[in-house]
Amino acid sequence: MADVRSMKPKIDNADRISALPEPLLQHIMSFLPSKDAVRTRLLSKIWEKAWCTFPVLNFDEDLFERELLEMRAAHRDVQKFNQARGKLLNYWNQALEAHRHHCSHGKLSVEKLRFKASFLDDSEFADRCVCYAIESNVKELELHTILRGDRLYHLPQMVFCSETLNVLYLFGCLLLEFPGRNSVKLPSLRKLRLAQVRASDQVIENLVAGCPLIEDLIFEFCEELKSIKLFGHSKLRDIKIKGCREAEEVNINALNAHSITVVSPLPSGKINVVSCKNLKSLFLWMTFVVDETLSYHITRLVVLECLGLIVCFELQNIKISSPSLKRLEIFKCPKLAAVEIETPNLSKCKYNGGVVPFSSSTALKLLETDLNLYTINFDPQWYVKFIELIAKFHQWSKVLNLQSECGESVIVPKELRQILPPPLSGAKHLNFSI
Repeated sequence: MADVRSMKPKIDNADRISALPEPLLQHIMSFLPSKDAVRTRLLSKIWEKAWCTFPVLNFDEDLFERELLEMRAAHRDVQKFNQARGKLLNYWNQALEAHRHHCSHGKLSVEKLRFKASFLDDSEFADRCVCYAIESNVKELELHTILRGDRLYHLPQMVFCSETLNVLYLFGCLLLEFPGRNSVKLPSLRKLRLAQVRASDQVIENLVAGCPLIEDLIFEFCEELKSIKLFGHSKLRDIKIKGCREAEEVNINALNAHSITVVSPLPSGKINVVSCKNLKSLFLWMTFVVDETLSYHITRLVVLECLGLIVCFELQNIKISSPSLKRLEIFKCPKLAAVEIETPNLSKCKYNGGVVPFSSSTALKLLETDLNLYTINFDPQWYVKFIELIAKFHQWSKVLNLQSECGESVIVPKELRQILPPPLSGAKHLNFSI
């Protein structure tokens, strides 16, 4: 009879993961939080070398919760605060110098630098990180840096002369006047995002002009911007302008732009995107655009497929005539009184607001409709309009999704149910949620 002990499976103690090629080890590390990635260097000499040559530098204070909590708890005790801050800065310094030491012997590049800190008294360490990344041919640079006392970080000029940078995201930075009109040279940059950045119109114009391959452009809460003008950028595809409260004008002439989103209280007549002949998606949020301006744009954007109108304060009678439009969203436009749509290829419609008449000269063939109708006064007249509206969309749409902020809005009074035809007779695809 065979020895039972010899039948037990043998345990393989070999470290097969460490035997993987260094690029695969670094790929594993890329899924780990920065702090855990650093800890891998303690596993073995192989892991230490993989970490020291890891092409992603992530100095993010949010990943160091204990140290951050210590600093916040000691914000009134200068000595304790400086101790906690010094501990974290010391750690970051060691990580930066270890990476610099190992990479100085080869031609390794830094793929990405993410830097987020709000506890610095000065920009010395941030400058060293940024300059090292630029010198190492960084491709993606993400900076969230506000110095103590709510002072904004001023970037080194060499950032704007990087030949390798593909992605630049700046949060809480100060951009001063460039030395010359052509001093920005970012020949590889494709994505630029500026959030809470302080810069003049001229600085932004010069910055964007120095990015000939720019594809994605985002402005968020850049409150000093007054006039946003984008002309002649043939590669520009996606543009988002959000929360720029001082903006008085948006004028975009980008022939190949596919998507434009404007979330800003711009006055009517100060939004001009009609030259974007290949525009497929246009979203206007919290603007003061009026009926005439909207109609003017729709008739000239001949390939527009998606239109969103969200809290547009001055829209009253929306008229949309577009054979290319496939998706329409209208949300909480406070003065809206009527919607007229001539859109034979419309397949998806979302409407959130009061009960207003929708009309079309020909029956629409919608695949799906979302309706969220509300009022503060549930009188008989409102219910009559409510029934007429959902009956119309029931005829137009294969799937009807009804939403209600309170159940009362869909409970039609008994006396009206006796005299009005049921609006959803024969409904096959109806979804209702409160």
